[in-house]
Amino acid sequence: MELLKLKRKLALAQRGHKLLKDKLDGLIQNFIKTSKELRTTYNDLTEELSVSLSHGILLAKEVDRQSLTAALTSPSLDPKVERSTKNLMGVRTPKLDLTIGEEWQSFGPTFFSEKFLKTVEQYKDLLPKMLLMAEKYKTLQKVGREIVEIKRRVNALEYVLIPSLEDKVRYIRMKLGEIERSTTVGLLKIKELVQSNRG
Repeated sequence: MELLKLKRKLALAQRGHKLLKDKLDGLIQNFIKTSKELRTTYNDLTEELSVSLSHGILLAKEVDRQSLTAALTSPSLDPKVERSTKNLMGVRTPKLDLTIGEEWQSFGPTFFSEKFLKTVEQYKDLLPKMLLMAEKYKTLQKVGREIVEIKRRVNALEYVLIPSLEDKVRYIRMKLGEIERSTTVGLLKIKELVQSNRG
């Protein structure tokens, strides 16, 4: 009975180990993919932001300081970020959605050149990428923590629990084998005794 119990436990541990290992492999692949996406988004954003800032600094010289301050503080982007979660192989990762009001720019070409307005428009276009970068970064953190936790559990099963159960199964089989051999020898002796008594 103990052997059957241990065999069931061993089979369950081996099945659990395989499932966790598969999940770990999947999460590592997702981690690498998200890491590459984050790097690409970061590089694109850095480049675009650098260009926009350079244009903004040059074009800001076209207008006086007071008008520039009024222009940059008056636009009402009215950004709204909706936060939800998505399931990535059992890990709850963030999903960020940005909405910007349509009437976001309350100043126009009356006071500023088309180039200046285009630069301000570029800043608005960078917002979704910034949000995407934040989403990817947070996803990497959560997936990374899950990978560490699953790796710890996989190692515990692989190097502690499963070998321990296998040792116990081997030990009980060995003992049962000894008992069986002892019983067989005993039966043979009884058989010999019975035959010698008959003789």
